[in-house]
Parts: sequence; C-alpha cells; structure tokens
Amino acid sequence: MHVEVLSSIPMSGSIRERHFNASPGRNAWVRFDDGIGDPWVGVFGLRSDEYHSARLSTGMPAAVAPFSDDAGRTVLVIAGTHGYVVDAVLGVMLRESAIYCGYNFTLASPPARDFVLLADEYRIHAVYRDRDVQVALAGSDPDDYVSL
Repeated sequence: MHVEVLSSIPMSGSIRERHFNASPGRNAWVRFDDGIGDPWVGVFGLRSDEYHSARLSTGMPAAVAPFSDDAGRTVLVIAGTHGYVVDAVLGVMLRESAIYCGYNFTLASPPARDFVLLADEYRIHAVYRDRDVQVALAGSDPDDYVSL
C-alpha cells in the first residue's frame, strides 16, 4: 500500500474522495493506492478548536505512517494535532486517536509491531488500532517508561 500526504488538492472529480471530519477550511489530503484497485483520497479535517487557531495560518502539519505488522493495510494519519487510524484497503476510519500532539512531531513504524510511535516535544505515544498508550513524558524518570 502506497500512502502519501498530498501537497495540493486534486482536481474535483479526478479521484474518489472519502471525508473524515472534513472541515470547510483546512484539511489534510492523503492519497491511498494499493496498486491493484482504484486509488482514493482521504480528506482529514481539523478539530474545531484548531480550525480557528491562528497558529495554523501558514498551513497544517500532516503525516502518515503504516502499521508494519499488516503490510500497511492500517495507517495512522496525523492532521494538525489529531490522529486517525484508517483501514487503507476498505477506506474506513477505525477510530480517532485521543492523543493531542504538538505541531512538531515525528512518526515511526517499528518492524513487525502492531503500533506506530508518535513523538512530539513533550511525550512519546504508541498508537495501536484500538488504543493509545503514553510511553514517556519529557523530563520523567526512565524507570517510569512503559515497556512495549
């Protein structure tokens, strides 16, 4: 499965769209393509408090990371500070993540694991298909970290 955040909005009608909390303003546009079927674009919206935030006046951070244990069928999409766990083959949202991440973040998919790591300035989370687990908090004692 090939998944990428698009840098521009596709021409209307050029590709099938699926909306996930799409807003009338800023959204992240993500293209999903398994190489054998019809590609599609997910339109992922911001939370209402982010939509009105001046911090987003120059754009919205967005990123994607596949879960490595199922060959990328499941994907974590971050739009703004909000996460979505998506079944990329069926084109359905499995759940919205409860994590509120900072605007400077990174994603990592550890090999053969059933989670994606999300790290921002303050903490590290493991995002699973069915839950979010805080692994570490900046400034905390390493003995308090969660084992994965």
